[in-house]
Amino acid sequence: MAIVLIVEGQSTTRDLRSLFSFLEAHGQFDGLLELRSLGPDDHLGALTDAIVVAVGSGGAISMVVAVVGSWLQRRTSTIKVSFTNDQTGQSLELSGTRIREASTEDLQAILRDLGELLAVDHDEGHSD
Repeated sequence: MAIVLIVEGQSTTRDLRSLFSFLEAHGQFDGLLELRSLGPDDHLGALTDAIVVAVGSGGAISMVVAVVGSWLQRRTSTIKVSFTNDQTGQSLELSGTRIREASTEDLQAILRDLGELLAVDHDEGHSD
């Protein structure tokens, strides 16, 4: 399973690479990060559109969400990050503006809920 991160903002490519470097520096994702193009290659080559983080459990998903939340708190411009669970298709967005204005308790609750929602297996309870 993987979480696909897409960044939207004034400097999308620079912000995406900044987030990638922040995740790398965190140290918990060694060998689990990949910059990926989601669209077709153009004549100039593929553009980097997303960060893909390989995760194996809800705990790893929560760690990704927490680190991205920490990165967003440090941003000075409005940025939106989309999180997509590649297995379930569940996709959620987090805006840098809202996080910066949130209290610590509110932020922790938002990040916890986001991690839990991404980790949900929508086929749970169905027999094979």
